[in-house]
Amino acid sequence: MSKENEFRQELESLLNIHCQENFSNTPDWILAKYLLNCLINFNEATRSRDDYYEVTLSPGDCYFGDKPESKVLKNDCSSIDLKYVDTKELTKENKNHGI
Repeated sequence: MSKENEFRQELESLLNIHCQENFSNTPDWILAKYLLNCLINFNEATRSRDDYYEVTLSPGDCYFGDKPESKVLKNDCSSIDLKYVDTKELTKENKNHGI
């Protein structure tokens, strides 16, 4: 059995042991497939980010500036106010607006 299949089966089992399928009434194998696709997409996104910034990260790097060829990143989003959004309230608002 391949490592990918072994991981998928273990993930399905873990979801089942902790009854995580009950919250959405979704079979374990569908949840496991979804989570695996999330990991694949995250890995692709981080590779794209690294390509964009022309950096190569290795396990153990604590920040981009570790390597001489790396660019120093600056945060241009300091003016963005991030806050917790209660999705239940959004749902109520959407219902009130006919969405």
